[in-house]
Order: sequence, then structure tokens, then C-alpha cells
Amino acid sequence: MLMAIRQHPFLTGLAATSWFIALAAILFLHGNSTEPVDSFASCAEAGYPVTDSNPPVCRHGMYYVTGPVRSVGEPASAVQSEPFDLLVLADSGTDTPRQQVVVRSQDAWISWWAKVHAGLILPPLIQVDFASHDVVIIIGGPKETTGYDYKVTAVSAGKRTAVIDTLESTPTISCPVISKRTNRYNIVRTIKLPDPVVFRNTKDNRHCY
Repeated sequence: MLMAIRQHPFLTGLAATSWFIALAAILFLHGNSTEPVDSFASCAEAGYPVTDSNPPVCRHGMYYVTGPVRSVGEPASAVQSEPFDLLVLADSGTDTPRQQVVVRSQDAWISWWAKVHAGLILPPLIQVDFASHDVVIIIGGPKETTGYDYKVTAVSAGKRTAVIDTLESTPTISCPVISKRTNRYNIVRTIKLPDPVVFRNTKDNRHCY
């Protein structure tokens, strides 16, 4: 004899709840899946952490973005701190907009030296051997008072990437300032840097007392 078994309402609700949880889990895992490879460069350039795996993976919030696969046997490269030489740390007082630039040739160096000092008496060009060195230029952009600063604090490099750490200092209300146009800039000489070069900025609200 065939008997029809009526399912208890609690069991029906439990089955629906289980199905909903499973669906939510699938959507959650999908939301954390790897994004297309073509967004890896923008993720790395924005300064998000990149693993030293093969392929490398850049983490952007909840997303993990894969980069290009290295050839078999090609060693991974650790990023390490590198020395750098201070060439200029000054205030131009010009309207030159905010810039973060890596200069790799003599022609580009001559051009950028003129841009940095536009509107000023052009100082003598500092000599750089671009066969063994690059130049990093950072410009804070025009401000309406004194008290600001902008400088390179560290240079790190591996075989496939480089990171330039910078510190941007802003005066708080506790700092006496003068109302006049300022524009802090910093120029340093580094080793030859690989591509891409990522600028990683830290902001500091300076308290004077």
C-alpha cells in the first residue's frame, strides 16, 4: 500500500532556509573571486599589497586580482630597501601642479628640471649618470601658506617592481604659518628602477605644540 507522507511545516521551512544559506555562500564566494588579469596593474600602482607568488596576487579590499604568470624556473624577487641621494629639498613657490615622476634619461631630466623651476631663475642642472641611476621628482603642488612639507622617505626595489615611500606633512592650527604661495618639492637620485614604480604616500598632520 502506498502512503502519502505529509511533510511537517518545520521541515519545509528548514529546507528553504538551508537553500537560502547555500545560495548566499555561493554569492559570497563569487564576490571574493579573482578579478580579470587586466586590472592587476592598476591595483599594484595604487599601492595595494602584492604577493611574491606565481602568478602574483594583488589584494584590493575583498578582491584578489591575479597578475601575469612568470616563466617556469624564473625566480621570484624580493623587494628590498635601496639607498638614495638627496639632490634638492626646497620650496619653489611656483604654480607647478602636484607631480610624482621617475626620470630615466638625460633629455627628460633637462625638461623636468626646467618645469620644476618654471618662473624662477633656472639653477645649474645637477649632473646624473642615467646609465646607472634614475631620478625621482615629487612636487606637492601650490599651497597658500607656509608650513607644508613633502619628501621621499624610502626607496624599495625588486626585479619587477619598485616602491617609493613619501611623507606629506600638513600644519595644524597649532602651527604658526605665513600667508604666501609655497610649493614644496623633493628630488632624489636612485639606482635604476624597474617598472612599475608605485608611489606610496603617508600623510602627517603636524602639531607644533
